[in-house]
Amino acid sequence: TGRSTRNEEPIEEAQEDKKRTRRHKEGKKKTRRRQQEVKKKATRRQQEVKKK
Repeated sequence: TGRSTRNEEPIEEAQEDKKRTRRHKEGKKKTRRRQQEVKKKATRRQQEVKKK
């Protein structure tokens, strides 16, 4: 069955997978922050254009 083979994986590999997912999440957060900054800049530009 699938369960028995999955449990036979070495512990080290599982730990590496955890690290990988954690890094992936951190990257997502960074990109989201960057997108927010870009949005803010865009809205600021639009407001400046309206003033002119």
